[in-house]
Amino acid sequence: EFPVLINITSMGNTEEEPFIIASILDIRERKKAEEDLKFNEMQFRTFIDQASDFILIKDKDGKYLRVNQKFCSLIGMSEEEISGKTPHELGYSQEFIESIIAIDNKVVNNKEVVISEHRAGKAKKINVEWLEHTNFPIIDEKGEVQYIGVISRDITNVKKVAKELSDKNNQLKYAYSQLQKSYDLIIKQEKLASLGTMVAGMAHEINNPAQAIRFSMQGLKMNITDIENYLSDLNNIIRMEKDLNISCKNNILSLMEKYGINLAVNELKNTAEENINALDRIDRIVNSTKRMAYKDSEFGVCDINRIINSGVVLIQNQIVKFAEIDLNLEDDIPCFQGLEQELGQVLMNLAINAKDAIVEKGLSVKAGLITISSKYDANKGQIVVSVQDNGTGIPKENLQNIFDPFFSTKTIGKGTGLGLNICYQIIKAHKGKINVKTDLGEGTEFIITLPVGKEG
Repeated sequence: EFPVLINITSMGNTEEEPFIIASILDIRERKKAEEDLKFNEMQFRTFIDQASDFILIKDKDGKYLRVNQKFCSLIGMSEEEISGKTPHELGYSQEFIESIIAIDNKVVNNKEVVISEHRAGKAKKINVEWLEHTNFPIIDEKGEVQYIGVISRDITNVKKVAKELSDKNNQLKYAYSQLQKSYDLIIKQEKLASLGTMVAGMAHEINNPAQAIRFSMQGLKMNITDIENYLSDLNNIIRMEKDLNISCKNNILSLMEKYGINLAVNELKNTAEENINALDRIDRIVNSTKRMAYKDSEFGVCDINRIINSGVVLIQNQIVKFAEIDLNLEDDIPCFQGLEQELGQVLMNLAINAKDAIVEKGLSVKAGLITISSKYDANKGQIVVSVQDNGTGIPKENLQNIFDPFFSTKTIGKGTGLGLNICYQIIKAHKGKINVKTDLGEGTEFIITLPVGKEG
């Protein structure tokens, strides 16, 4: 209880007594209210200063009215220095101020709580990089927003952990994608190895009946030759034998003409020749397929022109519908040590890519041209092979990436992005080099140099 300054019982019964008593009670009530207010203020101050978060109250114009000690430590200023100032006066960046103003307007206009994340605008003495702000309206008795309260929480460590997790997750995704691609590549290589074994077996099976047909055709050709000789002798007899009567001669000539014996013999001869040529082509395809399908594990003697010819035989049907192939192969190129199947794969890949570039450019068959050339540079001891086309060319921005694994400019489903990388790896294994010259819209030339000799 507050001390009583006036003795009420000693008062007389005057008209002023009720007013005096009321004044005394009012003073006591005001003192009590002041003490309660001080107590509440002390509790509020203790509460916000002990809080682990940054707490502040500002008016609708953005001026700071109350802040706790944690916030003072954040920006390195006392509460007296902060009070009554705006973020602009405290030196915050314009970007930060604009963001805060937008949030405060939303709080005031919509009377709603807004949660946002920001980089700490002025972290002077403590290591704070990120803050989570909870802005909320403080409503007066009329239901209007009088002030704006802000509770900010340090989420620097949360952000760091989240970023580390995100980075780890991205690394895992990348590692998984690379693993998946490697797995797919291994499966593809296994399939190719199995396919090579199968193709070699099929080539052997095809070769046996083909050889039988070849022997039959050669026998037929010999029989046709005998028939030709017989008909020639018969004609000579008819012309020269005087003892044959005219009627017999005419009957023989009439029958030969009726059945077109001479024409039939010529057709049989041509058919046999065509079949033998076709069998020769089958033989070349089979031998080329066997050479390309059989994967050598060790370097052996290679003939670059034979490799080119074998590759062209295998892919010719894929190309002739779109472009012409011009072979410009130098004679007497020395043999070298290498893997014939892998080098054949390189040349076929480059030729197919050249065909695709010509198709993309929209050239007609007669206009599309793929030139494959070979020569020997005796001064450098190198074999030089060129595969040139007059297709679309390669954009300059892609040149530095064309040999990278899984890089492709083709549409999805039309390329794996492994072709040129495989070519690069094969040539590198042969201690050679592969370079490219290109002119956008005019064409591309891939130039391969291979050292002659096992050591390169």
